[in-house]
Amino acid sequence: MISFPFLMATMGATVGLLIAILVFTTVTDSIDCDSLPEEASLECNSAVSTSWLVVSILPIALFFCLFTIFGGVGGGASMRVISISNIEERAKKMERMGVEHILRKTKAKILDRSKRGNELYEINMIPNYPLKYLKYEDPSTANKLYGCFVPSDTKTADEAMAWKFQITEEEYVNDLVFEA
Repeated sequence: MISFPFLMATMGATVGLLIAILVFTTVTDSIDCDSLPEEASLECNSAVSTSWLVVSILPIALFFCLFTIFGGVGGGASMRVISISNIEERAKKMERMGVEHILRKTKAKILDRSKRGNELYEINMIPNYPLKYLKYEDPSTANKLYGCFVPSDTKTADEAMAWKFQITEEEYVNDLVFEA
């Protein structure tokens, strides 16, 4: 199925190409390189050829710009926020966007849901390296969702929560009564 961003970018690039060809054809028709001296005529023809090359690249650039604008890069702003290298800045922006929004926009796939309500997701942002993201509620703040990245080899949501507490999964499941 064709996505909306792809469709809009294709239409925009097509319209952009048609406009560029119409404008450029009008301009190049008004340039008479043959009436110039031989050396200037060669440079004039070279400049016209180069400008046709630039015009042919324009729709490709326009396609990618429109594709990004309409959210075609796997979540747009959400992906940019996840890509921020400064941990504190990333955490603040992710909190403002909300865990659910980020998971939806990055097309995260749920891998596991535990009895305690923890959920483990996989985000395919880097080829051949799935990112694991844990969504959970803290009992001390009711109805507020939290999320964090966990090691990529994590298999279950409870294993991810145990990793957060620096204990084993068995200790988390069997011994940890209060999480806050």
